[in-house]
Formats: sequence, C-alpha cells, structure tokens
Amino acid sequence: MPAFVELLWLEIQGVGPALGASIGMFLGLCALQLARSPRNKPRAEPPREFAVDMVYWAATAVARVASRTVVLAIVALFVLALGETLSPEMFSGFGPVMQQPRWLMLIELFVLTDLLSYWAHRACHRVPLLWRFHAVHHSPRRVHWTSTARLHPVNDLMTYASLVLPPLLLGFPLDALAPVAPLIVLFAVWSHSKTNVSLGWLQRIVTGPRFHRWHHTHSDEGGDANFAGILSIWDRAFRTYYMPEGRVPERFGLDDQVMEESFWAQMVEPFRKRGTKARALELPEQRGELSPVTQSR
Repeated sequence: MPAFVELLWLEIQGVGPALGASIGMFLGLCALQLARSPRNKPRAEPPREFAVDMVYWAATAVARVASRTVVLAIVALFVLALGETLSPEMFSGFGPVMQQPRWLMLIELFVLTDLLSYWAHRACHRVPLLWRFHAVHHSPRRVHWTSTARLHPVNDLMTYASLVLPPLLLGFPLDALAPVAPLIVLFAVWSHSKTNVSLGWLQRIVTGPRFHRWHHTHSDEGGDANFAGILSIWDRAFRTYYMPEGRVPERFGLDDQVMEESFWAQMVEPFRKRGTKARALELPEQRGELSPVTQSR
C-alpha cells in the first residue's frame, strides 16, 4: 500500500503543468472578458450555461486526480498480476525509447498522444456507451471558451486512460509530455473560443476555433467531423475533415435532446435509460446532403 501511495503522489504531481495552465488561462480570460465589458452599461445576467461551466472549471482538479487514481490502479493491478513489484521506476520508461534524445522522445510522444486523442474522440462519437458521457460536452447551445471544461468525469477518465496507457506500454516515461501539457490546454481553450481568425496555410496542419466550431454543430450540419485536438492532419488522413467554404455553423448542441443546465443533473444523465443516440457514421456531403468538403478561406 505505501508503494501505491508513493506512485499516486508522483502521478498527481504530473497534473501540475496542465492544471496550472488551466487555472492561469481561466483567470486571465475572465479578467479579459471583464475588461472588455462596457463600464457604463449594466451587465446582463450571465446565461445559465455559463454558471454551469464555472462549476465544471471548479471541479477540474478533482476530476483530474480521480482519473489518475483509477488509471494508476489499473496499472498497479496489471503489474501485480505479472508478479512484479510496485515502484516509482515503473513510470520512468524502458527499452529502446529511453535510448533516444529527450527532444526526440518529446516529439514522438506529442504526435502519438495527439493521434490517440483523435481516435479516442472519434470513438466517443461512434460507440453509444461512450457517447452517453461525451454528449455532456456537446450539450451547450453556444460554444464559448468556458465550455472547454464541460466534461463528464467518466469521459475524462476514458480520454486520459487512452492517452497514457499505450505510451506507458511502449516504454515512454510518464513525465515526458509535461512540457507540452500547457500547449494542449491552450489549444483546447482557444478552439472553443469565438475567435474568428484565419490561420492561412497553417490550418492545413493545426486546428482552431473555425475548425472546432463545425465539430459542435448538429450532425446533419456537419458536426460529426473534425475530431483532432491539435493536428488537423488526422482528420484529413482519415476522411473526417470538414470545412465548407462560404458557410458558418448555425446550430450547436445535441441533435435529439436538450440537457438540463445543472451540473448534478448532467452527472446523472448518462446513467439514465433514455440517453442520447451516437452520432451518424457519415459526413453530410457523403450522404448527399451538402456540397463536397473544401478548404475554408
């Protein structure tokens, strides 16, 4: 048991960079939004969605620690089943991976985790059980940076496990991705913002607000696409890239229901019998509903 506690503490320390970036970005964006608000006009009451998003942001640290505790328990059971001894070295990497320069290992791990993120995200839309939990993230009818943190804890656990367990099995050390964790958080928050800037030739490679807003539309408008977290090349490679020219997304949220704007109600919703249907398997233009996908301006 002491070995498990020591490992858990090391694992929780790994939350630091990403959590610190999340908190710093959250406070900075809140300050920026307040500064941009008209001073001479009475402030309108924030929408209910905004209040619920704030609860999700407050619960982020607890959800991250819970995810890491469960994943560590899975790793510990696997190690014990093999007759090995629990120790901090089990997260320190092994094999040919550790013979590489640190900078090369970091690049490999960044590309690998972004690819894993693409497939984990796509699975959340395809597998009905996973969609029940991921639907919480798609419940807002407005896409705003505050909705970045709107993730059900089970969704967070599934995503974290899919990103961490494969690299661990390949021999990567757990702390190798810590330097780019703030970049991942930055892209997640930025992609949910209302910023409407063109990235030019860069949008062939990376994601952005324009790219991700199409992901949050109804499926018949193009929402079952654009699963990438940072590198949009995955969507291009696996035929899920959707950026129609001359159009902007109009409807956001779930296709078949409206979730109650309550944190606790959304925690329970995936376990209710009715649930939401998993998204369609084809893009709109593949069903002949929209014109072929083209690169946006």
